[in-house]
Amino acid sequence: MKIRCACGGVIIDNTDFLPGKAYLIADQDWEDAIGPESGETARQRLRDWSRPMWQCQECGSLYIDDREGNVHCFRPASADAPRDLLSSFHGERWKRPLRGSWTASRTSAPPGELWWGGGEDSRFEEFSSWEELERRYHEVFQRLLDEDVLRDALLRRGSRLIHRWPPPSAGTV
Repeated sequence: MKIRCACGGVIIDNTDFLPGKAYLIADQDWEDAIGPESGETARQRLRDWSRPMWQCQECGSLYIDDREGNVHCFRPASADAPRDLLSSFHGERWKRPLRGSWTASRTSAPPGELWWGGGEDSRFEEFSSWEELERRYHEVFQRLLDEDVLRDALLRRGSRLIHRWPPPSAGTV
């Protein structure tokens, strides 16, 4: 999804873990939405009761879906409005995912890609060599792990899982 901001900026929502996206839950629904239980029931209720919102990184405008899915713009009162209103409570300490994949059948782009998300350190890199992708994946993996900002990591070569962190717990598939 792309939203063209009134300032000319473009808000792109095509992946997870975006620092300029959040979900709005009405204060009237907050206690009921978080509920006493955890797990899928609470998760589904949060999905159902929330509405997505985005912030333009160029001007700070907020865009919020209404109950019918129409997007509405709210412009900041001043030009120096913060551009990180929707980012994580943890700031740069937010734990981010790491994804590496090698797809030899790709023809329009290099077959390898590496992505890790989160704030200033968000990156997307492409690779023409499996060895370079694998080396870079392990380099970034170790750095993020050492900095204690890694949520999880996956490295795939085609349909084969090469590396997964954290490893699945006993009894899970």
